[in-house]
Amino acid sequence: MSDDVQNARTFSVDEVLIENVIINKIKKLDVLGLKHKNNCVIYMVCLALGVHKGLRTKSQKSSPGWTRVEPFSKEDIAFINAVVLEELRKDGQENKITDDSLVNRIITEYVNTGLKIIDEMIPDPAFYDPELVSYELLSIVSEEYDRLFPGE
Repeated sequence: MSDDVQNARTFSVDEVLIENVIINKIKKLDVLGLKHKNNCVIYMVCLALGVHKGLRTKSQKSSPGWTRVEPFSKEDIAFINAVVLEELRKDGQENKITDDSLVNRIITEYVNTGLKIIDEMIPDPAFYDPELVSYELLSIVSEEYDRLFPGE
């Protein structure tokens, strides 16, 4: 992802998932203490969950501009680039790493999957067990980070 892409880039997320999962579950229940975190943190957690599952979920509806890249740290951008590069290598298309719409689609689809995972883990907010859900989510995110960045 080029520097000027970082300065202007927005990522989209399925609008249905924003309301159903981010607003009604993650923010309302304060999953992983994310209630007061910016959307970038939620985005990165969901990205790791989606990558770990190895499944990309297309958006039912696009919501452009939901998250801008500027708030992402350099480490977040490195993780995003690592995910996209690994995905492109599967088809021998590493040279497409600068294709902004392709990068956006890959990342958005993994984030959508992560949101669906959280949605399935908390089917009914009335029965939310914060310790159990937090343990499961942190284990998955940690495992995926270790896989992508061994020895760090």
